[in-house]
Amino acid sequence: MTAAMSEARRQQAVLAAILGAEPALVVAGGAAALARGLAVYRTNAGMVAERALAARHPLLQQMLGDEGLVALARGLWRAHPPRRGDLAQWGHELPDLIECQAEFEPWPWLADVARLELAIAEAEAAADAPLETQSLQLLAEHAPDALCIDLAPSLRLLQSAWPLLELQAAHAPGIDAAAQEAALAAVRLAVDERRRRPRPQHILIAREGWRAMPVELDAPTWRWLAALQQGLALDAALAAAGADFDVGAWLAQALSQGHLWRVR
Repeated sequence: MTAAMSEARRQQAVLAAILGAEPALVVAGGAAALARGLAVYRTNAGMVAERALAARHPLLQQMLGDEGLVALARGLWRAHPPRRGDLAQWGHELPDLIECQAEFEPWPWLADVARLELAIAEAEAAADAPLETQSLQLLAEHAPDALCIDLAPSLRLLQSAWPLLELQAAHAPGIDAAAQEAALAAVRLAVDERRRRPRPQHILIAREGWRAMPVELDAPTWRWLAALQQGLALDAALAAAGADFDVGAWLAQALSQGHLWRVR
């Protein structure tokens, strides 16, 4: 075995021990020192994971409580440890982890709540892309099948079987007890309605200044935006949106709200 292979194996063994696999290790300083060092590292890693998830998922934290989020953070850290130094790039497997946990089956919307908060975080971290005004001239010069529209990179789309925006409103910061009780009653009604007659909630996450805000869209507009994000030409995107979609009204609104980057 080469020195490089030996070092690689040693590093893999140390990483496995940090994550709790407890392999046999030969480390200078003895097993006791190793055990103490790993215990400190695991504790610190767990606290870092908890802070990272709490910062990104305040709504989920309210729903699960502090202890529930702590358990999720530590489970996620073990199952999907960070692969980069930037923890903003960690934790995207959280919705799938929630869906795999039998204990959350009574609350099937929790995974989509996590997806909503991830989309908000992504939107707020996305690069700016000012409108390329001259590209709008292409709309008058070319047929729809020759053109595409690029949306602002900060835009995110989400579709859920559950009333996510109502859930978010019921857990808004600073909401008083009476308003929250009324909002939660509305959530229960919306959940019951969707269980009787399933229908998706179509959501656009768009940045206003540096804050990203989710809003509900009608189905034609959501299909149009989804088609544009897939890179479809305008004729195909219009077909996906359907006959009820008013592209002129959308264009005026998109320009005023900064949702459009360029035509190409």
